[in-house]
Amino acid sequence: MSIWETNVYAKGRQLNRYPYDSVVSDVFRWSSGRDRADLRVLEVGSGSGNNLWFLAREGFQCAGIDLSKTANKHAKKYLSEDGLEADIRLGNIADLPWEDNTFDLVIDRIAITHNSLADIEPMHDEVVRVLRPGGELISVMLAWGHPAHRAEVEVTHHAFDHFSDPIFSEAGLTFFADREDIYQLFEKRFDRFECKKMVSLSEFDQVNSAMWHIHAWL
Repeated sequence: MSIWETNVYAKGRQLNRYPYDSVVSDVFRWSSGRDRADLRVLEVGSGSGNNLWFLAREGFQCAGIDLSKTANKHAKKYLSEDGLEADIRLGNIADLPWEDNTFDLVIDRIAITHNSLADIEPMHDEVVRVLRPGGELISVMLAWGHPAHRAEVEVTHHAFDHFSDPIFSEAGLTFFADREDIYQLFEKRFDRFECKKMVSLSEFDQVNSAMWHIHAWL
């Protein structure tokens, strides 16, 4: 059972209703000029279904997978209340229950990053397997330089747990990728990729957050 099930979703927390703005803008850009009814989209770590709700409303064929029974139950109920459908499964990203070449787009919004580097690599292999030729992965990962890990003890390469930062206190094992990590994960698996490091600064130029936004294509 995942820490997100026991400590977050089962307690009724982070049951989000609305999609993330970056997901909305990325999906609209990706699908521009294409027939949405023909496009299949998978979200890994789909949580309470907020992004799936958006995808279904916009006419995409969509699917999601999450380790949390509570989150999946909420997602199915949330979509059904609006007469929407999505193929929502309980399971691990490292063992996706779909056939090869099933999806045109895979979305990972800060889900895969909650693992060690050793566990992330087979997850990316599975993403590549289920993507169709020409398919795309849109991924957001936490970046090295994010302040959350600075006072913590490194469990394994660039991965930390038991955070003192209250925002991350129940996040479980979390990987913060540097540039070399990103190239290791994406360069050998995809035909090409683009990455941007997005850093948020306070009024006094202190780093509040740091994230990688990655687009990778087969």
